[in-house]
Amino acid sequence: MEEETVSLIVEGEEILVDKQTLTDRSQYFRAMFASGMREASQNSVVLHDVTANVIRELLNFFRTGQLTLDQSTTQEILTTAIFLQMDDVINHAKLNLSVENAVEMFTVANVHFLPDLEKATFRYLSRKYLELLKSETYDKLTEEQHEAILSLRFGGKDTICTIGSYDRDVHLTQDTPRTTHLLDENSGEWTPYCDVPSSFSTHACGVAVLHNYLFLTGGFTSFKSDQMQKSSLCFDVLTNKWRPFPAMTELRANFAFRRNIT
Repeated sequence: MEEETVSLIVEGEEILVDKQTLTDRSQYFRAMFASGMREASQNSVVLHDVTANVIRELLNFFRTGQLTLDQSTTQEILTTAIFLQMDDVINHAKLNLSVENAVEMFTVANVHFLPDLEKATFRYLSRKYLELLKSETYDKLTEEQHEAILSLRFGGKDTICTIGSYDRDVHLTQDTPRTTHLLDENSGEWTPYCDVPSSFSTHACGVAVLHNYLFLTGGFTSFKSDQMQKSSLCFDVLTNKWRPFPAMTELRANFAFRRNIT
């Protein structure tokens, strides 16, 4: 069966589109074609206040599932998708957030009252807080947005955590696996939480907690204490994942962190 096409007239340019694609992907066109309007019978639709480039981007997304949402395109693409009631595009945006396009996402969410998109952006930034701190986006956010992001990072209850356990006989003869433990304040018992990656030695390392991230750095490569360790690790309690972190410029062991308030 031959596909029925629709001619979209955008900025004086004619773009031919499969009519079924528009019906399936856009509530705006679905309602138009079901209404008996002149455009439905003529299979020609003039679109105002949108650009041909954005329409092509959206049509390509329907074909390939690929959509570029960067600082220069996010607002225009999402605004057009909202106008044409293309829910798949908005859902795609929620799943393809980035630190770089977060400000644009907030703007679209506020202008068009999309609380789900705003919540998704806040949640994403709370999980990418280290990247956010190093980005230009950080300075573009409002004080209220900063507070909301941090509140999500500290959404749980305060917990005491330890790294590893000490056995006098084992400690002096071999390296042992290190496990983080959490204190149950009600029972007074320590329960295993997660293992420190075996590639990292916790002997005489430095430990710090900042913005609900756990940092391990420095120390010795083994129980022999004969070689300094260059690697560092960061644990994110929101994702329960360890990842490498830049090492200190000067290797140290048996030291403590101090936070300077300026």
